[in-house]
Amino acid sequence: MRIATVQHFFGNKAKLFEAVTDSITHDYNEAFSRLESETLGNAETKLQRMLHFLIEDNKNAHTAGFFYELWNLAHRDPIASKALDPLCDEQLVRFRDLILRIRPELSFDAGLQRAAVIMAATDGLLLTVGYGRSPPEALRGSGQDRLVDILMHVATAQA
Repeated sequence: MRIATVQHFFGNKAKLFEAVTDSITHDYNEAFSRLESETLGNAETKLQRMLHFLIEDNKNAHTAGFFYELWNLAHRDPIASKALDPLCDEQLVRFRDLILRIRPELSFDAGLQRAAVIMAATDGLLLTVGYGRSPPEALRGSGQDRLVDILMHVATAQA
C-alpha cells in the first residue's frame, strides 16, 4: 500500500493509530460481550471465562504480533503511546467492573488496583505463553488453569 493512500484516508499517523485501536477495542468488546451473554452464572464465572479467553488469545499469531509491535512502538512514539491508552482503559474498566460485582464492598480504587494487577498479568503472559513461545511445563495445560485460579484469588480476596 502506498503512503499516499494511507494519508488520503487517515490524514495523519494519529488518526491511523486511532482507527486501528478503535477496531481492536471493538473486536475485544464484541468478544467479551459474547462471553458475558453466553456465560450463565455470576460475575465470578464471567471473569474466569474472560481470563481463559485472554490467555488463549495470547497464543494467536495475530494477537501476539500486533501487541508486541504496538507496545514496542508505544515505548518510542508518543502518538502510538496515546493510541494504546483506550485499549488499556477499556480492559481496566471491564476487569474493575467485574471485580466490584464480585466484591461490592471494595472501594472503587481497590477494584481498579486489583484490575491493574490482573491486566498486567494477563498481558504479560504474552511473553511466556504467547504465540511462538515455549512455556515451561508449569504454564501448560492445567498449569494455565492454576494461573486463572491465582488471578481469580486476586479478584476475590477479602479486602
